[in-house]
Amino acid sequence: MRLETMLSRQPSRQKRVIAIILSAIALVVFCAADPATSHADDGDGDGDETSSESSGENSSVTDAPKTKWGVGFRVRNVRVPKGLLELFVDRAAGSISTVGFGGEVTKRSGNMELILGFEYEQLIPNNGSPSDCVRNPAGCIWVDKGDQLPQDEPDLVKFDGFGWFTIDFTFAWRNQFNKMFALRYGAGIGLGFVLGDILRTDYRCTTAEVTSCSQSPTAQNLDTPEDDVPPVFPVINAMIGLQVTPVEQVSLNFEVGIRTFPYMGMSAAYFF
Repeated sequence: MRLETMLSRQPSRQKRVIAIILSAIALVVFCAADPATSHADDGDGDGDETSSESSGENSSVTDAPKTKWGVGFRVRNVRVPKGLLELFVDRAAGSISTVGFGGEVTKRSGNMELILGFEYEQLIPNNGSPSDCVRNPAGCIWVDKGDQLPQDEPDLVKFDGFGWFTIDFTFAWRNQFNKMFALRYGAGIGLGFVLGDILRTDYRCTTAEVTSCSQSPTAQNLDTPEDDVPPVFPVINAMIGLQVTPVEQVSLNFEVGIRTFPYMGMSAAYFF
C-alpha cells in the first residue's frame, strides 16, 4: 500500500519555492490591508450638496473605526475520525486526536478582524507512533482501498514525528450581543509545511485477521519513507464561535471549525 489515494505526488523544489513566496505575499497583504472602510453619506438633498461634502469629509474622519493590533496564542484539539480516514483506505490503524498550539497577530477595525496565525500539530493516528508499532504491530496495519486479506499484502505504517507547521490568514466578523459577548465567524486560507516521515514496511498475512500478519520475507520496503507525501498542503479555514471581552484590551475566543481538519479550541489576544 502506498497511500496514493490519500496523498498526491511530491511537488518539485520549484513548487516549494512558490509556496514560500505566496506566504510572503500574504504577510505583505495582511500588513497593508485596512479591514474596514467607512463612507460618509452624500447628503439629504441637492440644495445641501456643498455643505454636505464638507461635513461628510469630517464625518468620515470622525466615524472611521480605530484600528487596533493584537497579539495572542491559540490552543486547538484537532480530530480526524477513523471513519473519515477509511474513506481513502480499507483499514486505518486509528483516528487522530491531537493538540495543536500557535500564535496570532490580529488587525481589528470595527467589527472586522484580519488574523495571521502560526500553528503546529502532530498528525499521528492512535496506534501509529514507532513505539506503538513495536508494542502492537497488528494495530499499525493499514490496508489499501479495494485490497483483501490475505491475498493482498498490507503495510505496517509508522508515523515518525509526522505533523505540520501552518501559516494561515483569516477574515473574521463579529456580531456584538453586548459589550462582553459577540458571535465571531470567519474563513481563510493558508499553507501547511509537512514535518516528519511516514515509514512503511511490507507485511504478509495468513488469514483475513490482521493479527496473522507479519513482515513479508520478500519485503522490499523496510521502514521506507513514504515518497507520496507532498511537502506543502493547503490550509482551508472556516470557524464560528463565541468571543468574550472581559476588559477592553483582552479578547477570549472559543470556537469550532475546519482547518483542513476538524478542530475545536480557544485563543486569547491582547490589543494595543
